[in-house]
Amino acid sequence: MDNLLDYMEEHGGVLFEEEPLNEADNLALCQLTYCDLEDVVPGLGSGRSVTVARAWRAYEARRHGPMRRFENLFSAMARSQRFGCVRLIGWKERFDPKQHEQFGAYTALLPDGTAYIAFRGTGHHISGWRENFMMSYKVVAAQLDAQRYLDCVARVTTGALHVGGHSKGGNLAAYAAAFCEPATRERICDVWCNDSPGFVREVVDFDAFAPIANRMHLFVPEFCVVAGIMEQVVRPTVVASAQQRYRQHDALSWRIDGTMLARAEAIAPECRLTGQVFHHLVYSRSRKERVRIVNRLFDAISQSGIETIGDFARGGSTLKRLAMRLYRCGKATCAAAGEVMVGIAAAAVSLPAGVVALINYPLVFPALVSLAGTMRRLPFRPF
Repeated sequence: MDNLLDYMEEHGGVLFEEEPLNEADNLALCQLTYCDLEDVVPGLGSGRSVTVARAWRAYEARRHGPMRRFENLFSAMARSQRFGCVRLIGWKERFDPKQHEQFGAYTALLPDGTAYIAFRGTGHHISGWRENFMMSYKVVAAQLDAQRYLDCVARVTTGALHVGGHSKGGNLAAYAAAFCEPATRERICDVWCNDSPGFVREVVDFDAFAPIANRMHLFVPEFCVVAGIMEQVVRPTVVASAQQRYRQHDALSWRIDGTMLARAEAIAPECRLTGQVFHHLVYSRSRKERVRIVNRLFDAISQSGIETIGDFARGGSTLKRLAMRLYRCGKATCAAAGEVMVGIAAAAVSLPAGVVALINYPLVFPALVSLAGTMRRLPFRPF
């Protein structure tokens, strides 16, 4: 099978009572978090639920414009026997730009008596990206939200729990499973991390993951960049994608083999340089330095009028304003921003490792940004 849509067509008639949740189901359920389910899926305190089939009808009634790829998956799940009768509860969303907090989650009650708690990855807003970078020096609000949400779901359900997410959502799943109440943790059967960033040992106690490590599954594409950011708790399983390079982070491009994610041989060598750059960015600086750099970097981004990832594609003038603001922040911040850009470029165009040494010069990043301004789109996607 090529992707999740093919899986729905070929496997959608198999009920959960006949076959329990599998790798492909995990990927499908966590992708629904990217749809806005406000007023479609009831909150945890309501005592109500809605089937996937009815949720899709309510969602479709209010949507406008062409179908997005996540919506195509939602529609296919609603039409299938396997997912159409799955009941959804507990939609929760928090977005606070002032506190740099972005969180989303819902719970799927499966017909076999188990539940899948799905956490959303980062959206397009810069506040969500800032929260991701803040993970390099502190436990962030979304991680605490995830832990509290998981414990709340455990109190209103009785069966075994699957916890998962894509990208940042997988990081939230791992954190919540490690730091939830002991009674909740005992009920967790699987933690699904789909191309998710890791953790910094100085910030998060890795010993807390020991009780759940044998229940964690980390899937990464061959061109693995996001999961290479920070340190992982478990070894990854490499999966195949129909996309190229950075676009492999898109889980809807991952190939399906039966009920499993199709395996690939190994992580692409050029991704390792990018991982080394990001590791150097974190571990070569003290926590205090990381706080200062992240604050200055994202303050400069906001002051340049950039609110979403799409704003980077507006043209050279926006990026030049950002570059000069960063330059005025000082050598340390400009060099750190340069490391990020060079790390991305190293994988995007297979730059030699020696190029990374150039980032020590504070004028290099503004020059890179001026060149990037000639491009209509930058080669990265949200976590």
